[in-house]
Amino acid sequence: LSAEGYAYRPLVSPDGTKVLYLVRRSVRGSIWSGELWSFDLSSGSNVSLLPGLPVQYFHVSSDGKTLVFDRFDKAGRSSLWIAPLDGSRPPRRLTPEDDDGEDQHPFLGRSGSVYFIRVVGDQRFLYRMNADGTGRRELRSVPGGHLVNLSPDEKLAVLWEGGSGVSLYPLDGGPTRSLCKCSAGPIFQDSPRISWSGDGRLLFVNAGGAMAGLGTTVVPWRSLEDLPAGTRLSGPELRRLAGAFELREISIAPGPGGNAYAFARVTDHANLYRIRLR
Repeated sequence: LSAEGYAYRPLVSPDGTKVLYLVRRSVRGSIWSGELWSFDLSSGSNVSLLPGLPVQYFHVSSDGKTLVFDRFDKAGRSSLWIAPLDGSRPPRRLTPEDDDGEDQHPFLGRSGSVYFIRVVGDQRFLYRMNADGTGRRELRSVPGGHLVNLSPDEKLAVLWEGGSGVSLYPLDGGPTRSLCKCSAGPIFQDSPRISWSGDGRLLFVNAGGAMAGLGTTVVPWRSLEDLPAGTRLSGPELRRLAGAFELREISIAPGPGGNAYAFARVTDHANLYRIRLR
């Protein structure tokens, strides 16, 4: 589906008609940033959504109309931006210009709220705000935590806590539940390693990627209470859950239901050069 270049981090639009992804074409700038493209599955057209604007992480609202993303500002800090997906208006910055911290890895909930990680010095916090940038509110401190995903019903935040693995944080303030011993942090250029199908019926877990010799485990999902309590599951334990099955791909973006998904596959391309020394 992708245009020429190093394509990564796919995301299927909520209506299943488009696949969005990032493309990195050169080594200039941050290795985490790329151009945002969209592939229309019906017409086969490929378009650049934000020409010339490098993006790190991005997410699309449940109605498919709004895009939120983070990028490095002129001061070299990560800031949040919002834009209509149809390009009818230019992107608008949500992070205050005089902010003394950084905003990272945003997700748009069905309510229209934006969830993100705020970094101030060596401290990290899970935050929520309105889509116009107002109402910024700290939800909890997450030392060493990185926001991985948000459940489709906006009830759970998925956070990776380094060597401790992945936990699910109920946004209504309920008790935290451990999920898996997964490596799901920001050093990976995959789609979120923990994600749900758009209808919320399937949970996709990349428990370790290619380095661990694993693909993606898909688990039927009803509620948090269905998970074994008090432990973080290993890859083999995830595969033994009732109804679980395996997909060999590791960078998966689920579609609206469980019958289709997008994924990234790495291929090698090499060129041979001759250089005159003197």
